[in-house]
Amino acid sequence: LKTKVCGVQPSFDSSLFYLTRRELSDNVSKASANSDIEAKEEETKLDLSEFTIPQELKFPDVAGKGGVSFKVAEGELIRRGDAICEVELAEFSFGMDSDEETDTVMGTIHVQEGDSNIEPGTPICTILHPEASKDGED
Repeated sequence: LKTKVCGVQPSFDSSLFYLTRRELSDNVSKASANSDIEAKEEETKLDLSEFTIPQELKFPDVAGKGGVSFKVAEGELIRRGDAICEVELAEFSFGMDSDEETDTVMGTIHVQEGDSNIEPGTPICTILHPEASKDGED
């Protein structure tokens, strides 16, 4: 079974424009795997010692006590848009995502997962920001 790569019917050797579904799937899988490997290599090259500026993330004051389920472990890289944790309240739950312009790292997690009595304003974790560059830019 063959799949057309382009939508036009060629007037010459059409075998050049066809891939089997398996070949196409294998090529996509290889490209995806290579992308994942490159991302992991980039993360492992990251110098965590550059992340020294702490910022406490506090339990939100929305509807009383609740719990937290973390999506990132201590020492893991956090990129813009990454889910940091899920806040669980009696009435509803919601995610807290990173909106930082630069990459950050999860520092210390201060609360136990499964604890459903976390008071609003309680520090739940510390996120580490990179040192500012020497020219004053982040």
